[in-house]
Amino acid sequence: MAAPDLDALAVAMTDRSDAAPALTYVAQVVAQSPELDLAVLRVVAGLDGRPVTNLHLKAVALGESDALELGDSVRIFGYPGIGGETVTLTSGTVSGFSHARGVKDRRAWVKTDATIAGALVIALKPGVKVSEFIQRKQRDMTFTNIQTDPNGVFTLPQQLPKGQSYGLVVVARGYRDLAIESGLRIPASAPERAQVNPISLQPE
Repeated sequence: MAAPDLDALAVAMTDRSDAAPALTYVAQVVAQSPELDLAVLRVVAGLDGRPVTNLHLKAVALGESDALELGDSVRIFGYPGIGGETVTLTSGTVSGFSHARGVKDRRAWVKTDATIAGALVIALKPGVKVSEFIQRKQRDMTFTNIQTDPNGVFTLPQQLPKGQSYGLVVVARGYRDLAIESGLRIPASAPERAQVNPISLQPE
């Protein structure tokens, strides 16, 4: 999916490993690479709009991906969900490298055997068209979302009201985005717990 137009770009900070990130700063995009899903940001202000200069944030030294070899150890920090989730650390080894369309370097992606969350499954609110969400990408159009485990298994974090239809959007790195209009129909007679049929994704 293409990036939506935004009024502002906020940066959330994590002060404790057992606390969710909190919106703290406003930033600007300095450089970006849509092919690598990567961007460089510059923090310019606090949420109150006042300019900030001396942040005194700790920096991480840049590495050299060309120096990596099979079997090298890697540690991955990230957030398995969208907002409200605490930071997660996984570790493993380098298991390979891959190319990417539009990327000149030989190593666009580093493969690893570290456990990384799988696809992002977004259930839209009843009445919200998938096409509208893809165009506007507003958070208030979603009912809930969940990140699958590496095997593609997920459990929705909250009960979906019965007697409704929900559009589904599935996003996974290395696969084509999938959008299904009324992809999840829950009849009024549905049990409290039910299993969703498998969803097939097409590699890019």
